[in-house]
Amino acid sequence: MKSLKARLGSGLVVVLLLVFAVQWLLVSLAIQHVTEKYIASRMLHDIDSLLSGLTFNQSGLPEITQEPDGLYNRGPFSGHYYQINASGYVLRSRSFWDQSLDIRQVEVGATGKQRITGPLDQPLLVLSKGFNKQGYPVTISVAEDMSAVDEGIRTIQQLYLLVTIGLLLLLLLTQQWIVHRSLKSLAATRLNLERVSIGEAEKLPEDVPAEIAPLVREVNVLLELLSRRLVKTRTAVGNLAHALKTPLSMLGRISADPVFTDKPQLLQRFNHQVESIEHALERELNRARLAGDGKSGRRFNPEHDLPQLVNTLRQIHRDKNPDITLNITTKVTWPADREDMLELFGNLADNACKWANNKVRITVQNDHTFSVEDDGPGCPADQLESLSQRGLRLDESVSGHGLGLSIVRDIVNHYNGKISFDRSNDLGGLKVSVELFVINENHG
Repeated sequence: MKSLKARLGSGLVVVLLLVFAVQWLLVSLAIQHVTEKYIASRMLHDIDSLLSGLTFNQSGLPEITQEPDGLYNRGPFSGHYYQINASGYVLRSRSFWDQSLDIRQVEVGATGKQRITGPLDQPLLVLSKGFNKQGYPVTISVAEDMSAVDEGIRTIQQLYLLVTIGLLLLLLLTQQWIVHRSLKSLAATRLNLERVSIGEAEKLPEDVPAEIAPLVREVNVLLELLSRRLVKTRTAVGNLAHALKTPLSMLGRISADPVFTDKPQLLQRFNHQVESIEHALERELNRARLAGDGKSGRRFNPEHDLPQLVNTLRQIHRDKNPDITLNITTKVTWPADREDMLELFGNLADNACKWANNKVRITVQNDHTFSVEDDGPGCPADQLESLSQRGLRLDESVSGHGLGLSIVRDIVNHYNGKISFDRSNDLGGLKVSVELFVINENHG
């Protein structure tokens, strides 16, 4: 998607190009018009001089008794010419040599101006005016070579073009600087969004330009709403789980009623369902404890969050007092949701604590991979592959909330990762390794 800075820049470039192109054209036309007007005023003076020197003899033949000056007699094709059409006769300046101009007749009192090509392909400006001299219609035309003038105009146009390009570049640089300064607030807002995403801030500062202030306020309202909903959801789940524990205890006592003595199959089915509900409640309560009080959307920082998780696990398994070791080789924040990661680490580490004899080790790599090992009995080699099957639990025989691998798999799949099971070389128990590929793709 095209950036706002690029859009502003491209729009200004188009506008400035149009403005300067029109300005250059208008200035060029103005210079040419002023120049031709000045030359035409001098040519009118020459026409008046020729008119005063023009006479007709007794035979009606036109004659020039006096020329304006020596410009028209400086030699052939000097660039200054005159031509007089009178009574069917044509008088020309000697600078024409043996050529003449095809000039249209002009009515008496009228003036005409045109550009034509003269001798030696000279670009000529021709000014013609009609008179009535001694009863004869006369058209006097004066022409001047415009080569030097046109060359001067082209030089001015080129210089003005260079100045225009320089001004255009200066304006573009100034505009880029102004836009950069104006968009600094947007860059600051983007950095604040990153701080919110990694959990360093809970909302965006609202000291922003008026144009984006409504957006920032709406984002803050949304963040507050999500945070409240998260707290309400956790509270509701915890309250529900605690509220059901007492009825479940009563159901456990009911299962000891003599009425079930003669119905062992019914008793077995009854106890199985009660245990399933207990496992589900314990799982949800434990997930709430593992997630802690983190805000929704916070990013996972292994160095900061895992020690808190280890303390929680030690409290949960205080009767066993496991030796939990953390090996963290990275200090960067993972671009993953903190709650997802705590649930993933917490479930795997909680299972390791339940099966371990005493030692549990959590190793975190800097490429978004980690492993959880224990010194428990482990898993036979022929059953390691079956652990990846959906719905299988790592602790079918152990009481408590249990770890249905579907929970872990859902989180790993969400981050396009993979999970593998092996035997720990050092501790001898089960080793679970997880790699999250989507983080590497997006932020690697």
